[in-house]
Amino acid sequence: MVVNRDGFTCAHEVFEGGRQDAKSPNNMLDILEKGTGRLEGSTIIVDRGIALDENLAAIRGRECHYIADQGRIGLQGNEEPAF
Repeated sequence: MVVNRDGFTCAHEVFEGGRQDAKSPNNMLDILEKGTGRLEGSTIIVDRGIALDENLAAIRGRECHYIADQGRIGLQGNEEPAF
């Protein structure tokens, strides 16, 4: 899902079940970009299946922000969740 600076959804894509999203971040970003016309500055919301370091780097490489499942990133064991 892509949201704009005001928090409104600009585009989303639901991928086929059983697909390994983690291996296709650039394809996912291309599809979302086609739906919005441009991703730069947008916020991409991803689930834990794609929230891997190299995939998040690909999102940052397109000059986007992201919100990702903290199950894969963020908490190191003893920190409290943000909310």
